[in-house]
Amino acid sequence: MLYHYTSLDTFLKIVESGKIRLSDLSQSNDALEGKFIQDHLCNSIWSSKIPTGLHSELEETVEILIQSERAFGFCLSKMSDELSQWRGYGDDGYGMCLGFDQFALQTAIRGSHHETRQASIFEVIYGDKDAVKRGKKMVREIEALKISENETQDVAFQMESFLLIGDPNEEEAKKKAGLAYMAAFNAVSDCFRYKADAFREEKEWRVLHPGRWQDSENVSYHARRGRIAAYLEVDFGDALREVVIGPKSSVSTQDLSRVLSRFGLNEKKAGRIKVGKSASSYR
Repeated sequence: MLYHYTSLDTFLKIVESGKIRLSDLSQSNDALEGKFIQDHLCNSIWSSKIPTGLHSELEETVEILIQSERAFGFCLSKMSDELSQWRGYGDDGYGMCLGFDQFALQTAIRGSHHETRQASIFEVIYGDKDAVKRGKKMVREIEALKISENETQDVAFQMESFLLIGDPNEEEAKKKAGLAYMAAFNAVSDCFRYKADAFREEKEWRVLHPGRWQDSENVSYHARRGRIAAYLEVDFGDALREVVIGPKSSVSTQDLSRVLSRFGLNEKKAGRIKVGKSASSYR
């Protein structure tokens, strides 16, 4: 089971619509969202045996690729009734915690739109260890190309053109510049899975739908703290299995059960949804 903490108002919108929102993670409140691995990748470049004339171009490639990386996401946790989650994401204890079956949720999301067929649910990776490994893997792939100092100017020029014009085509991807670019491209993919160790206690999992989706007819926009943020609504099917009422909430389990029945959620094939009150004494 994976859990999503939210406000009472958002909870009612979710159960009424039968949908959850995958939000543009680049518009997150966390300034380092998606960028945590950048320093590790760049440090790996500067400490490598890659020709020094190529270091700056590779660093710029990594930076631009991360800046342009986009993904829709929906944040979840392994913890069903955790005080820090109530405080941070559950409207300071006045909200709700929704428990989803992981497999059923992924299946429902993939069936919502043709764009979300590749969406997956991942566990967030915390700390430096795996980010360092990713940087070393990228460097090994580029070092294996045996780019000489005499080739660096041409390789750097071609890599810059990929950033300006677009990813290398099939023929270009077989050459040294294309292979080096793709090594950097692959290193920054899934960058939204990585977070600093300070967030480890959240035990976060994420629905992630990466891709270039800006022109999709299914994308909508809303105002969020003075910004315009994109989101994609997807069905959650019969994946909702449990709802926990926040420790400060006055909602009764009877009221909650009536709401779930009103919107047909207790008639799903998965059976009745478990409802309960937080065990926290947080007031």
